[in-house]
Amino acid sequence: MGIDALEGVDRYLLSRYGTVAGEMARAHEAFDFQRVSHLLNNFATVDLSAFYLDVSKDRLYTLAPGSRERRSAQTVLYRIADGLARLAAPLLPFMAEDVWSHLPGAREDSVHLAQFPADAGGYASASVEERWARLIVIRDHVNAALEQARQQKLIGTALAAAVTIDADAATMALLREHEQDLPMLFITSAVTLGAVHGQEGVAVRVDLAPGDKCPRCWRFVEQTSEELCLRCTDALGKAMPARG
Repeated sequence: MGIDALEGVDRYLLSRYGTVAGEMARAHEAFDFQRVSHLLNNFATVDLSAFYLDVSKDRLYTLAPGSRERRSAQTVLYRIADGLARLAAPLLPFMAEDVWSHLPGAREDSVHLAQFPADAGGYASASVEERWARLIVIRDHVNAALEQARQQKLIGTALAAAVTIDADAATMALLREHEQDLPMLFITSAVTLGAVHGQEGVAVRVDLAPGDKCPRCWRFVEQTSEELCLRCTDALGKAMPARG
């Protein structure tokens, strides 16, 4: 899948990988292996574990295997796994070799025979990273509101929540551009964009999401088919072979 066809959050993570991979390659050239280790650890813990893998689990686990959204995430994860295995190999030779042996596709017999990724820097986009950095700051505000709602016993999990956001004009414009991404970004069942206010920043209200809990994806929805949400019903229909 080409870069232009990727989902917005996938394009962001690919850009972050491109930025980090370029810095790791330059640190290797300078024999600054402590910086290589720091860059790898920070990318794995902050960008991947604390953010991207968290917001991508729903697509990867519940959508149809061939769906565009799922393939978009798989494309980015493959490119990142391939590139980081190469870049980590001098520091983590056995782990990188193990990763390399499980990656699909034609490749060198060993990661230690492969070159560092030459084109990773081309994935980087300062404008994409700046835009999503703003969205992640908003996500932090929403997460704080969700945690408060948990402590007040209003919700058990984020997927039980419907979030309403009021914001200043510039922030609201950004949110409206990414309105379809917001339930994924916040891991909630519903997001409503409310009023534009004069103060800078966002105000978040958390309510119980309406509808019933889908037993497969755990989202709360108002339309179901045979107890599953319509999205899960569609995914299972596309995944199951037709009966003759």
